[in-house]
Amino acid sequence: MKHYLGIDGGGTKTKLCLINEKKEVIGFYSAGPSSIDTVSEEITRNNILFPYKELLKIAPKNSEVSAVFAGIGGIINEEDEQLVKNLLRKLPNLAKNAKINAKNDMYNALYCGLLFDEGMTLIIGTGSVAFGKDSHGNSHKCGGWGYKEGDAGSAYNLGKEALQLAIRATDGRISRTPFTQELCETIGLESIYDIVPVVNSLWEDRTKVASYAKIVTKYAEKNDKNAIQIIDIAIEQIVLAVNGVLRNLDITNKTLVIVGGLGNSEGYFKEKLHQRIKNLDKDIIITSPKVDPAEGAALMAINL
Repeated sequence: MKHYLGIDGGGTKTKLCLINEKKEVIGFYSAGPSSIDTVSEEITRNNILFPYKELLKIAPKNSEVSAVFAGIGGIINEEDEQLVKNLLRKLPNLAKNAKINAKNDMYNALYCGLLFDEGMTLIIGTGSVAFGKDSHGNSHKCGGWGYKEGDAGSAYNLGKEALQLAIRATDGRISRTPFTQELCETIGLESIYDIVPVVNSLWEDRTKVASYAKIVTKYAEKNDKNAIQIIDIAIEQIVLAVNGVLRNLDITNKTLVIVGGLGNSEGYFKEKLHQRIKNLDKDIIITSPKVDPAEGAALMAINL
């Protein structure tokens, strides 16, 4: 029986899924990061090879893999794709004529909604990006240019806005509220003398800044005007990205799969997001992932 491998590689985790030709899942296995703009080529290779070998242990004896699809963070051009393909061709137990393809992990987000030929995806987690593919084979992305650009609408974006709000409450530009008080306590802002060292310590810590988004969404549920304003502005940026994808592609299947913890958490953020997307285009069908992104990649391997 033929087997197919899907790889979902990001800046925090790499997850592999092995399936057979009946689309039955043999297993999943995870390792550390493999995003090529985050870690070295050696780390990318090792964090793919280790879980792959673990999956082979539970596969039928002498199994060969007929095709591999890898969605890896940091892939932006054909040179990047070729680099990852070369790594994948060195994997053991590949069939002689195994088909191999590598794209950005945006494709996995699309495929986990079972949208292989046409559709859109919106990733809203630590980062954010809107991506789509039409039936003519064209694709387009809006956003997703990294935290230094701002990652508008992401958890990092919300966290950064929360940090700036906490600083204004610390130096007295605005009055303290329960929202800003919790922010200050969590961030470690007790006085104005903490502002510069705290900001410097957080400058490169994208994940920690993104964690403050939970406080924003918490107080939006409590109807805090500052928390609601942060979210409303973020959602407008997300809607701009979705609209950018629509305007640049000829999409007839307007199904949009939303991926990521922030995008799928219940509450004000999700409700407002869905409302604004439907206001943008009433024909958009909003859905959540149908399978794990790594399984979506494995199903794409069959399509190769």
